[in-house]
Amino acid sequence: MDLWRRLFTQHKNAPGKGSVKHKLFYNYVREHTWSNMNLSIFQCLPNHIAVYQAMHPYLMLKEDEMRILVLLNMYHMALVEQFYLDHICPSLNFEPLANASSWNAGATGMIRDELFRSNLSQSYMGRTYSQATIEKHRSAMTGLKLSDATRAKMSASANGVDVFIMDATTKLVTTFSTKTAACAYLGVSQRTLTR
Repeated sequence: MDLWRRLFTQHKNAPGKGSVKHKLFYNYVREHTWSNMNLSIFQCLPNHIAVYQAMHPYLMLKEDEMRILVLLNMYHMALVEQFYLDHICPSLNFEPLANASSWNAGATGMIRDELFRSNLSQSYMGRTYSQATIEKHRSAMTGLKLSDATRAKMSASANGVDVFIMDATTKLVTTFSTKTAACAYLGVSQRTLTR
């Protein structure tokens, strides 16, 4: 929506500060510096509010009409971004969807349904990490002071959590001594099972 703010305020002057998003991109920038990068604008989209006001300068928009045009801007951007994600497959943007920018609600505000979340969770099963990534995770945790509550949770889960599978009549079907065993049996990720 605001190219100057996105490029210079959000990305250039505050790369990754206060956010866990865009780690691949910001790590790349830190390694190669901004001076070795090129900016390309693939497409500029119309601001539907400005277009409407230019076409109808004497009509005042009501609040709900304004919200519709704001949504139209966001949906239009999400559709075009998805097109480029699908056709360019950028290596520094690992999100498969344009609507993936916050906690389960992207820029369009659309909430992901349970089937989508389940499929996404299953797609992450069996992921492997390079030794460099494992080392980065380890070094990020080195020297970290965990709260007493976090320590208690980790201690309680060290022996595994019992998982009970019931049928529709709440009759016990089977029991697993750990989430890992239950996930392997059900073919879902631990994240899905925990939810």
